[in-house]
Amino acid sequence: MPVGAGLQDRVHRLRVIEEEQRLFRPMIYWYLTFRCNLACAHCSVHSSPWVDTSEDLTTDECLRVVEQMFELNVRIALLTGGEFLIRPDSLQILRALADKGIEAGVESNGIHFPPGFIELARSMQAKNLLSMTISLDGGTAETHERLRGPRSFERTAANLRLLKENGIKFSIQCVLNNENLGTIPNLYSFARELYPECMSVQWAMLNPVGRGVGLVQELGLRPESIPVIFETIKAAEPGFPGTTYIKVPPAVVPPKYLSMILKKNKIRTFTTCEFPLLGVLPNGDVSICALSRDNQDLHFGNVREEGFRLKSVWEKTRMDLLRSRYVVAEDLAGICGDCVWKYQCKGSCRAWAYEEGGSFDAPFPICEALDDAGAFPNLYRLSSQNAAAAAAFQRMSVGCGCSH
Repeated sequence: MPVGAGLQDRVHRLRVIEEEQRLFRPMIYWYLTFRCNLACAHCSVHSSPWVDTSEDLTTDECLRVVEQMFELNVRIALLTGGEFLIRPDSLQILRALADKGIEAGVESNGIHFPPGFIELARSMQAKNLLSMTISLDGGTAETHERLRGPRSFERTAANLRLLKENGIKFSIQCVLNNENLGTIPNLYSFARELYPECMSVQWAMLNPVGRGVGLVQELGLRPESIPVIFETIKAAEPGFPGTTYIKVPPAVVPPKYLSMILKKNKIRTFTTCEFPLLGVLPNGDVSICALSRDNQDLHFGNVREEGFRLKSVWEKTRMDLLRSRYVVAEDLAGICGDCVWKYQCKGSCRAWAYEEGGSFDAPFPICEALDDAGAFPNLYRLSSQNAAAAAAFQRMSVGCGCSH
């Protein structure tokens, strides 16, 4: 390497990170209620139809939150719960976000669309201000209802067809477990029927969070399940014209299937590049997300407090510095610190890593479990690469690579 090349590379990296920081617009994860019309066996926040909503933000308070999001220059508000769309004021909140030019990302079980939702969704999507992800946890009624309860499959399927009939674009997300792996082809067949309105199929993993803590002992995936997932997707995906997202860090991909991810733009791993973000909880508490709602170290106040502003929280807690450390990805610990993908993946979900490891630099729990089981591919360890290869991996993703 020529003298000074290392310094030039560092200067380039700093300039890229500085520009990325300038362009970055925060994301808000907004839990508008923990009440839901289902009581899913794997729910991460223990939602159900019986959850007390007496402390939930009122409509006027929600509208003030929207104003504060606009002040913070928020790019997207992910609206979730519970089931956001069972709130009587859900459409009013959506319109307020649209009026401020803030994209709404609705996460829903697809059971209930309030009157007027279809028309509003069509209008917002025409302005690129609405995305939707609907949960369908298996390609058969039996596997879906194992998690979500009787008659839930047909009700969700009927509303997905309603979205298609009205030209509303959406994605389907499935939480994979040891009982529904075999129904991956069935779900692809249904997604093909719903294309092009169904733009993507997203595969997530059952995680030991919330009610999933107990369920994972019975239905949780094992290291030997991972190749089965990728082999099944490889066989079933070609019939679906849309995009497939596998919501795992790239290090979870067995090396045998790496070319499937790298060469086929239709199949992608997915890890968030939006960190840090703020989570607004139903009662107005502000944290990183619902995972950390009981962690006082990550409690930033409540939107009901006099003088409280989301922008002030962002500035006082120096989220910009946390963002820079996240993008550089040099402080990750454990297996994430030794992973060739860390400059792209950034350690995946930092909130979950914090809850499990007590630090935003802690290893991602799934990758740590693979490492503990001796199943983390040696090919993906930086320590197994020579200096030139390690430097090449570092240059693969200087910034976060996301679009803002």
